[in-house]
Amino acid sequence: MTNILPQELITEILSLLLVKPLMRFQCVSKAWFVTINDPDFIKMHLNRSIETNRERALIADANNGILPHSYYLVNFSDNKRFSEPMEICPPFNHPTTRFIKIVGHCNGLICLHICPFCCSNIEERNKYPNEIVIWNPLIRKYKKLPFKPIENPDDYELKLAFGYDQINDDYKVVRILKPLLASVSEVCHHVYSLRGNSWRKVEDKWPRKDLYLNMNLSASLNGALHWVAGRRRGLTSAIIAFDLSTEKFRVHALPIEINFLEYNTHLVVLGGCLCVWEANCQQFFDVWVMKEYGVAASNWTLLYRLPQGSQQTPSYAMPVALSNNGKEVLMHEYSGKLYWYNIKKKRSRIVEIQKSIEKCDLNIVVVGSLLLLDGELDH
Repeated sequence: MTNILPQELITEILSLLLVKPLMRFQCVSKAWFVTINDPDFIKMHLNRSIETNRERALIADANNGILPHSYYLVNFSDNKRFSEPMEICPPFNHPTTRFIKIVGHCNGLICLHICPFCCSNIEERNKYPNEIVIWNPLIRKYKKLPFKPIENPDDYELKLAFGYDQINDDYKVVRILKPLLASVSEVCHHVYSLRGNSWRKVEDKWPRKDLYLNMNLSASLNGALHWVAGRRRGLTSAIIAFDLSTEKFRVHALPIEINFLEYNTHLVVLGGCLCVWEANCQQFFDVWVMKEYGVAASNWTLLYRLPQGSQQTPSYAMPVALSNNGKEVLMHEYSGKLYWYNIKKKRSRIVEIQKSIEKCDLNIVVVGSLLLLDGELDH
């Protein structure tokens, strides 16, 4: 084939394939191996995956963060066909007393964090220090971040976030450290660059002294990380964004005031738009979408509202993905069940998967990606 077809056409054909066959086709020839591992090809393949939604995978937390740990991977291309769940293990080898959590995901990559301070044994804590890994679960490759020591580790709050710097074509991890007994203004920030494989301190200061972060996942969109932020007493007042290119903070307005202390407010990305999911006084759930990215509250539109207690709608259901036609939202119910919710008809239907994953506490959706092909195999 390489003698008959021009290289440009071969590259075009290969870019239309899914991740799994491309991994196998690396062995066809040296030329194909070089093509598939080329950074420009990897970026082309990723962009087509995002544009077409041709390959998406649901990652479900199988045992709520406790090690030894595993996840279920369920492939789906549209709102009808789901593969049988496949159990996969993250790239860690630690004792069962550790705790693992997903701190962010972007472009098919997942950022994982081993929390060493869940263990009361000081010797074990020192043996297995704070670890962060960027992992591609579809190709089973990972990159372990260099260790960044923390002074006085028992006296701080740690938050991590992960996203893509589209200006510099770099993936970054942001580490936020706040002393437990200090004010928000004393927060210290560090950023890790995958391209440079190094940490550095962020010079920009926290934007508002009266705001602190929600413990929920950040949302990565438009080259920035986003968190819900609120005052220690009162209502949520803003979204804090961190531009991964300029490494500056900015503040986005929320569509409505939200009771921050209930921790029922989440940020997600649906159809390339930033969304706020909010539980309102146990009466209904609102999903707001920022169709035009910006800082004004007027940019938000109510996508749908789910009344609680209705037989036609799931209870406490967080949106995780949008269908290819944009008419349905895949939702993860608090009980662990998955539903497709039709926005126009206001009806839901349960997702039937051959092997039950209903006990899973967390579900995220990643796209098919070849990023980290040069990383280490997880097992």
